Amino acid sequence: MELEVSCDCGWSYRGPEPDVVRATIDHGRQAHDLELTPEQARAAARPAPQPRNARKR
Repeated sequence: MELEVSCDCGWSYRGPEPDVVRATIDHGRQAHDLELTPEQARAAARPAPQPRNARKR
């Protein structure tokens, strides 16, 4: 399952959970001088909507 996260500054990221968590932590550090834990980054993410033509398995 893919997750997505967005920031009030306009930044967003979508991908597998480990990538979203890593990207969110990196963004917080680089753009906002914030140190997020993996748990905080994971809590900010939401399941990404599936495209309308995506097949369910």
